[in-house]
Amino acid sequence: MHQPSLRAPRALASLVAVAGLAAMLLLGACSEEAADDTGPVGVTSATPTSEATDTPTEVATETVTQTATATPVKDAPLYDESLTRDDVDCSLDFISSGGGEDFVDGFTSGHFVVHGVLGQTCIGDDDRLLRAWQWLRTVASPEDLEPLILLAGFDAPSDLLAYVEALSTPDGGVAFQMTVNLGEAERDDIELALTMAHELTHVFTGVDSQLDRGVDESQCTTYFEGEGCYTDDSYIARWIDAFWGDWIDDIDPQHS
Repeated sequence: MHQPSLRAPRALASLVAVAGLAAMLLLGACSEEAADDTGPVGVTSATPTSEATDTPTEVATETVTQTATATPVKDAPLYDESLTRDDVDCSLDFISSGGGEDFVDGFTSGHFVVHGVLGQTCIGDDDRLLRAWQWLRTVASPEDLEPLILLAGFDAPSDLLAYVEALSTPDGGVAFQMTVNLGEAERDDIELALTMAHELTHVFTGVDSQLDRGVDESQCTTYFEGEGCYTDDSYIARWIDAFWGDWIDDIDPQHS
């Protein structure tokens, strides 16, 4: 059974600063408008040496261009066609049901995700979805992606680049489907990378240890984000305590 869809636009997240950045992205930056993201600039590293180095007589100059290359975590496969699941439906009807009627006819690809590895294809192959997956695995290890069980792609006229949807599991827990607009994903690798990182924050801040979906809004003592109440020790609750205070009362998760 589907739970309400968690949608988000483009923003930056980092697993190195997981709690703070996730909170900012989820509470303060979610809107349906595209953000102007600034890509990384060039970085030059130097290795210490005991040898003398002559000073060049000419000044060296370098032109830095905004580029990006996905480099997934080593020692773990990106893709394994033999991996499948029997705990989730991967039919077109199921994976498209959370995106709204506008997207139903646009889904081109879907895969099981098993322990952070992209598994068997259940709906078509699309290299653009594999590209998005490569970016996701660049910012996250397979362990970070454990709650993700489906990856899907659609191609439809929309400026929505990606969204994450919470799914109920047979054992009463929660897992996630991530869906990518493949047409939009082709436009800009930098924006795709940042968006995949942002969508990941919805996964690790939406697991049961972070978000209690059994608490009513009137009983929530931290912050009720529309689907559940953040636990006292969650990343989001700790960020709110440290930096937001009573300002959080001005945020309406249903209209922000």
